[in-house]
Amino acid sequence: MSSTLQEEEDNLQLSQCLLDELSQQLLPYGFDASPFLSGWYNAAVSRKVQLGKDLTAYDDCLCICLISNPQMFEKTFIPTICEWFKQSEGDSFEEVLKRMRSKFSRFKFPPGSSDPFDWAVFIRLQKVLEICIANIKSQLPSNELDKFDGAQWIPDYAIRLVTRLPYVHVQTAGHVSGMAYFHQPSEMIKQRSREQTGQPYCGVSLHPKYGGWFGFRGIYIFPNLRCPNLPKSTPLSYFTPSTNDGFNSSGNNNSQLEALLYEYNECWSDNKWREYKLFNDNNNNNNSDCNHRYSNDAILYFSTEPSERVKFVQQWFNRYLTNATPIMCTIDKDL
Repeated sequence: MSSTLQEEEDNLQLSQCLLDELSQQLLPYGFDASPFLSGWYNAAVSRKVQLGKDLTAYDDCLCICLISNPQMFEKTFIPTICEWFKQSEGDSFEEVLKRMRSKFSRFKFPPGSSDPFDWAVFIRLQKVLEICIANIKSQLPSNELDKFDGAQWIPDYAIRLVTRLPYVHVQTAGHVSGMAYFHQPSEMIKQRSREQTGQPYCGVSLHPKYGGWFGFRGIYIFPNLRCPNLPKSTPLSYFTPSTNDGFNSSGNNNSQLEALLYEYNECWSDNKWREYKLFNDNNNNNNSDCNHRYSNDAILYFSTEPSERVKFVQQWFNRYLTNATPIMCTIDKDL
């Protein structure tokens, strides 16, 4: 075997070790990961949102799409909030977030102050990346350590300074990684615009198991880990796409897809669009659907305007300071 082929095979094995390590660190906290190559993504998006040479110099750089699954709210967000309660020393929640911004100011994409959920995701995903790289490096010879140089997490909310466009179009990253099928309005026979604004419909991503009960949380990129022979996964969804790309059809027609896009664009907060799942195992486990959709607490939180979420969590904070125990299920929706 030539040295080039051997290196490609070694890198593929290394990427699998990395994915195994990431899954071990992410799954207990309610996150899923799926790999793709930078070139796959760049070929599917406009130049304005491609991963530039400053991020991935080659088309075969390993990237990993990250989502929070329905259990992440209880497995990461709530424990993080409780930990903040314990460490608050009587300070307001706003003061806690100020200290957070100061503590993590050295990172490239820290969240703003308006959403505590973003901070919980930020802390967990940064920590997981650091732990996984350290664990993998401890098993590598010194001449391979540089394969993890420049590794970073780009969150879903990261915006380019000049164009104000996202650093990563996460729906496309989800599609090319096989994580979630990105249904676009172009799949509809009849194009539609939003009734209230007249703006064109936006596309929607569906996960085969979670439907719409998940959130994109950005990508990890490894600019020095090149894997040209990485296997490519085909995204699955409840719906049959208009193109033939090896998709496992469930026999659904275009009118159902139009209904999905209507529900997503016109009545997003009703959450009906989230229920389209390819794999529905309610008959196998009475508790399975509870694990594959948001809890009532999570729905209540995500239904709150982002600008009001600090105030929302402050209610938990106040109850903790009063009772020494956070109360999760009796939060007032009217702030």
